Amino acid sequence: MLYGRTYILLPVTLAIMAFCVVFYVKYGKKNRLLLWAISLVMSGGIGNMIDRVFRDGNVVDFLHFEFFPSFPVFNVADCAIVVGAGLLILYFILDAIKEERLKKEKGISEHSDGEN
Repeated sequence: MLYGRTYILLPVTLAIMAFCVVFYVKYGKKNRLLLWAISLVMSGGIGNMIDRVFRDGNVVDFLHFEFFPSFPVFNVADCAIVVGAGLLILYFILDAIKEERLKKEKGISEHSDGEN
């Protein structure tokens, strides 16, 4: 994907990694799930970026499974990015659920306090 477009992929990768660092510094120190998610995304990005820089813009893909006729070939860095992104999605879902519970509890306690 985007073969030969290293000039696009390197700045995008650096921007995503900068976002991950800022996000970790702001929120990640308190949550282990977020720490793992950001670490996996960053390590996968670094791995692919190293390949792109030292292999003339190419990433070495070496894991090939025959699940489907056109299943993509990928590498460990790609796996880390996908798992990290999945963990980020899980973190945001769990965080939204937690916020909703807190709002409900706060609303119930304010409602009951007003009746007394």
